[in-house]
Amino acid sequence: MSMIQEVSRSTAFRRLAGAGRLVSRLAARLRPVLDLFPATMAGLFVLGLCAAGFWYLGVLHKDVVLLPATLVLALLGVGMILAVGLGAAVTARALRHTHFDDAFLRLEANYARRTGIRWRVPLLPFIELSWEWLTPPDVEVRTVSHWRQVSEEVLPRRRCLVDRLIRRVQVRDVLGMARVVWRFERPSRVMILPDRGRLDQTTVLRSLVGGEDHPDPYGDAHGDRVEMRQYAPGDSARNILWKVFARNRRLMVRMPERALSARPRTCAYLVAGPSDEPSAGLARVVLEHRMLGEGWRFGADGSPGFAENLDSALELLARSGNPDAGPPGLAAFLKRAEIDGYQNCLVFLPAASGDWLDEVRQVAVGSRLSLTWMLGLDGLQTGLERPTLWKRLLLRPEPTTPADPLKVAEALQSTRTPMVLCDRKEGRVVADARQFFKVQARADRRGTR
Repeated sequence: MSMIQEVSRSTAFRRLAGAGRLVSRLAARLRPVLDLFPATMAGLFVLGLCAAGFWYLGVLHKDVVLLPATLVLALLGVGMILAVGLGAAVTARALRHTHFDDAFLRLEANYARRTGIRWRVPLLPFIELSWEWLTPPDVEVRTVSHWRQVSEEVLPRRRCLVDRLIRRVQVRDVLGMARVVWRFERPSRVMILPDRGRLDQTTVLRSLVGGEDHPDPYGDAHGDRVEMRQYAPGDSARNILWKVFARNRRLMVRMPERALSARPRTCAYLVAGPSDEPSAGLARVVLEHRMLGEGWRFGADGSPGFAENLDSALELLARSGNPDAGPPGLAAFLKRAEIDGYQNCLVFLPAASGDWLDEVRQVAVGSRLSLTWMLGLDGLQTGLERPTLWKRLLLRPEPTTPADPLKVAEALQSTRTPMVLCDRKEGRVVADARQFFKVQARADRRGTR
């Protein structure tokens, strides 16, 4: 009997879930129509309460004191609804006749900027006008008013590249009894670049492009180890090193230095994923400061091709932040770069683990290019700089590096590929990420004892 009850209960739950999904789909389809209806739920409740009070107090009980109050409240609600409807019509007409200088907007994440759009707001009492951006998303919109002239100021939070700008305009009254909402679309190209943070400083740039004091023991031996070789018939006697011959009785000749040497070509690729904004800002710094050398190439998720100039590369960088970026393309990019003669590749990775980890690990194992993982973060915790006692007691600790970068480093440890950490918030560069995480874990263990 209990089994039958459980089956019937699960069937009822499935039916309720299906009905809920159907209602949500229906509400989403009717949302544009409902937004144009001026009365809100609060306004309808007030009008219904006034109608009930008019019938109960005025018709049944003949209350001459409360009856005028209900009539005044009802007239106020109806007046607000009519005023909001009139304000929405006037605002829509003003928007159609306003000149928008937004054919191309180039913005930067985390930096507020005025878009240059100004319009004259209709002067209506008790009416508020506001709007927001639906496309591109994650953009805070602020209105700067000067008498009846309103300017638009935006603060984007994430990079993207869209070809249409969709605003959600709202006209409402101050009491919340009426509201009209509609969408206003413009054929505008909006490109939002990632925030560079403090990675644009001179010291950070030097640490990014500068090498180490000691050579890499696992690196390729390019060039000749010595400037002399064994004598061969036909060599000029002027190049014979007689001092070496007097010392070890070996006939050596001096080798002329090379006038030209082969320079390895470098490419770069950005893998899109969660918490990838710091890495995107790092990629922007590398591109804008020409750190890849000559003959470089850049690719990113969301674009099937690649770019070989700065403007096209910045477009690919911005497009990789779109919600519908598409499938990853690191494998195809590295294969094409290997065919075209590239030797090195900088791969910019997200700071949080995700589905992209498996593909990156497989690509790193099968690629012949010399890869370097570039990981951007917003804040590093060294573990060695412990705050004082009064700071720990009185000050709230700042959010530090989450555990996901450590998971990324552990997941890619089997590839034996060097990883570089770049702190966008503080402007720091850690050349050996795995050693940094080891030191941090050791310091954390000592702190917990």
